[in-house]
Amino acid sequence: MTSFNIYLVAVGLVGLLITGCDSSDVLDDLSDRSWELVNQDSAAVTFPDDFKGNILVAGYIYTHCPGVCPAITANMKTISTRLPDRQDVRFVGITFDPMRDRPSVLKTYMNKHGLDERRFTF
Repeated sequence: MTSFNIYLVAVGLVGLLITGCDSSDVLDDLSDRSWELVNQDSAAVTFPDDFKGNILVAGYIYTHCPGVCPAITANMKTISTRLPDRQDVRFVGITFDPMRDRPSVLKTYMNKHGLDERRFTF
């Protein structure tokens, strides 16, 4: 999924990790917000609303990442293959680089890594 807003969320999450998880350090609670994103098929997705009622496994990547991102994707795939084929478990990849990671690029990345589109959304 791509969006400049998700970049802001990711930066905020990194900031939380750096400053700690004490709620007094949180400047803006994002738990009640949603974002309009676009997935690998150029379809609109409202995150996280479209995934309510599911167990959600999310990973933050960018497709031009040479190191840790392929490992994150591989770990998500491994988790998906070790879980029973449950319809309520969804895997979501969110890009840090929405300017380059357009839907067709995300689709190619998913195919390269052999991800099942019934369970994965990028």
